Amino acid sequence: MKKKLLLGCGAFLLFAVITVIALLASGPGRQLTEFVGYIIETDEPDIPDTPALIAYLEAHPDRYALAAWEVGREDAGIFHDADSLWPLASTVKIIPIALASEEIAAGRWDPTTPTPEVENFYLAGTDGNAHPEASVDGGTATIAGALHGMIRWSDNAATDAILFRLGRERLTSTTPGLPTPHPLSGTMLLSNDGFTLDSGVNVDDAAWARAGQLAANPPGTTPPAPPFVAMREQVRMTRELDNKGSARAFAQLIERIFLDESEKTAVARKELQWPMEFQGNLNAFKVFGTKGGSLAGTLTSATYMEDTRGNRRVVALFLHDIPFATWMGLMSNYLQQDLERELLTEDGAIERLRPRLGK
Repeated sequence: MKKKLLLGCGAFLLFAVITVIALLASGPGRQLTEFVGYIIETDEPDIPDTPALIAYLEAHPDRYALAAWEVGREDAGIFHDADSLWPLASTVKIIPIALASEEIAAGRWDPTTPTPEVENFYLAGTDGNAHPEASVDGGTATIAGALHGMIRWSDNAATDAILFRLGRERLTSTTPGLPTPHPLSGTMLLSNDGFTLDSGVNVDDAAWARAGQLAANPPGTTPPAPPFVAMREQVRMTRELDNKGSARAFAQLIERIFLDESEKTAVARKELQWPMEFQGNLNAFKVFGTKGGSLAGTLTSATYMEDTRGNRRVVALFLHDIPFATWMGLMSNYLQQDLERELLTEDGAIERLRPRLGK
């Protein structure tokens, strides 16, 4: 196995992937091909390694946002488009895990409380098998189980159950770049309904209302799986309907969780640090916490770490509007995680890469 430190990108939609892989494998033609409305830029260069990815991002500054710094030294960090709002995919789940951790620490939530409503939000076939994996790994039938499934397996159904227990008022943030997350099932159902931004209805309101229809069913009700979603619609959903935030705000949020060693963040730190269950990470880090995400054309993550030498850094990297072939390549080789590893662990990496990736 290659040295991968940021394990697991989160839930994603891959309804059309097998067909597209077959299309790409059918011949070496170097041209622009349209598949269900999504441009596959087959004339884009291959990205075989991390230097090639750095060169790709340098050539396409409109396709990524980056914020990285030594903990406590944000002013000396590397930043690119760090304050713009971009799709978050499952990285948005850092917000509910932080707030749920506070609820448990304050005694307002009991981790053993049953959460049968998780099943109400499970849309089969839309989560990269995350909910079935979480169901095997201890299950999501309690608050503690739902929180674990939300972060360790990126279970969207568990996430929506936690969002509804927190409520919109509790989720509301006044911090620029941090959204009030709307339910992920609401996002997908709005997409399935053909919801558009010119409808005159706020996306957050519409997503909460749509997911609320699932919440109103008897606990444990499993909704029918939505129909096949064309890649063009998956891309539109990601661009227009997904929760959005900034790289700087999420790097700041995960840094606050890292630095706060009180009970208030204990559950959040425990769950975000799930990669420490792997021996390779135990050998390399004292502390390592992360949450990644993936949707069509989008790859995101926010990470904190302390290595065995005592170096402490945070990184948020949001790739967006990535052509399908490039996105599929990164989904299989995880080179964006190698870039994050470089920024997190290598001496002088922030200073060395700032002229190329920082703006």
